[in-house]
Amino acid sequence: MVDDSNSYVNRRRFIKTAGAGVGIAAIAGCSNSGGSNGSSGGETTGSSSESSGGSSSGGDPIRIGALEPFSGPFSFMGNPHMSGLSFAVDEINADGGVLGRDLELVQSDTQSDPVKMVNSYTRLVEQEDIVAAAGPVNSPAAVRLRSQAERMEVPVFHHASGARNVLSKDSRYAFRTVLPPAHTSSYSLSRYLSNEGVEETGMIVLDDGWGATFGNTLPSYTPQNIDVTSASAPVTESNFTPYIREMPSDLDAMVATSHPPGIPNIFNQTFEVGLSPSLTTGAIDPASLYYNAIGDAVTKGFAAMTTVDFTTNSYKEVATRFTEDTGNYFDLPAAAGYVAGKLIASGLEESGSTDPSALADAMRNISFDTLLTQPIEYTDWGELKNIEVVWYGYELEAPNHAPENPFRLTEEFRTDPLPAFDPDTLELPESLSS
Repeated sequence: MVDDSNSYVNRRRFIKTAGAGVGIAAIAGCSNSGGSNGSSGGETTGSSSESSGGSSSGGDPIRIGALEPFSGPFSFMGNPHMSGLSFAVDEINADGGVLGRDLELVQSDTQSDPVKMVNSYTRLVEQEDIVAAAGPVNSPAAVRLRSQAERMEVPVFHHASGARNVLSKDSRYAFRTVLPPAHTSSYSLSRYLSNEGVEETGMIVLDDGWGATFGNTLPSYTPQNIDVTSASAPVTESNFTPYIREMPSDLDAMVATSHPPGIPNIFNQTFEVGLSPSLTTGAIDPASLYYNAIGDAVTKGFAAMTTVDFTTNSYKEVATRFTEDTGNYFDLPAAAGYVAGKLIASGLEESGSTDPSALADAMRNISFDTLLTQPIEYTDWGELKNIEVVWYGYELEAPNHAPENPFRLTEEFRTDPLPAFDPDTLELPESLSS
């Protein structure tokens, strides 16, 4: 759908805002708002120079890079995140833009490959003059990208890169958005498992930064009465039956959170083997992906994590507008993309400048209340402060904001606000880990 020629694509569309339809120029390219698996490589730029209605016209657009996995093992994250990011930019432009100028997205298919990620980012900085980039998924690629961002001094806002070394205490141009580090996420799951009273727990671990960290830390956080049996599998694995057969026959819970690409297969194959855990856990993949892959059985004790607070009126209002405009469900990665777009815009306004370094500085002082469980606040090194993690389940009933959707989400467990993780340590603060 897009190629490496940096071709420019202009299209116009109308969005529904709260009260009136406003005509605006579309942004960035070929992504599918519904979140189906993606487009193929390269960069595409959307022009907003023909904006009308509420859009601004005070100079050249401010460009933001969208580093999305439209293909590769995490392709299921790319289009949903891009759709939310695009929707946020549409709304911002319809409301007058930022600093009197429109925002414009330039997208690239990173394939979650470390070399492709860094090369795409570098091209967008050098050739497209982006002030920030959003969307990275996959921890090994994000670690490489962080080093390049520090060299080029253009901030990156990560969607789903949870390994500890994605950030360091010296980081000044890398920020997490919706996924806390693996230590924090595994701690939240340990509290959930304890709350559910499970004892025999199985876990399948992805052999990368996120999976390895999650797999190593969960047993240390769980109470002594919870036994964790784990097995490691590669990112390309689809047949988890041999790993599942290593698990206890009286399994109470199966942790698939530590292997995001394999979660639906792990769920289905666990029951096919004859085990019947009361709880199986997912990650921050699209909620619709789990439903589509598992079906109505997703109500059989399946729960996944998010920091998007889908219970609030703010989320429901945005979700209603998104569904009315696109005809698609406002899935959690779409909400994450929306948050990233609004966050970057808020930082630009806060800094009063389009200088990337000023934007990064503004982020370290920002308190941005958005669709997440807590306002976004950052440490000096770009880590989320005081975020709450929600574990959600499913009911086979459509939510009011998406009347055609076959399911709605239910809150199963919520942590207290969790302090920022310190990347120089291997533990959460003693007050939490004890």
